[in-house]
Amino acid sequence: MMHPPVTIFALLCLAFLAVVGFCWMRNGSLERAGADVGPRVDAVVEKIDWTTKTLQKESGKRGEATKETVHNARDGDDRT
Repeated sequence: MMHPPVTIFALLCLAFLAVVGFCWMRNGSLERAGADVGPRVDAVVEKIDWTTKTLQKESGKRGEATKETVHNARDGDDRT
């Protein structure tokens, strides 16, 4: 039996392929299917992005602190 994460990933891939196949058949081409589905996907991504603003800010602060630490370690000064 497959591991649960692998099973979930495989099911998500199959669902994605099913949605793409359905849109392709309905619209006649991948280009038109993408133009049809694109705005809906953008709206969902914007909602997800809005809910993670706090996490993005915190991650950005940690990223800047990490850059500063790496810079201090490489600047030739023994004090870090």
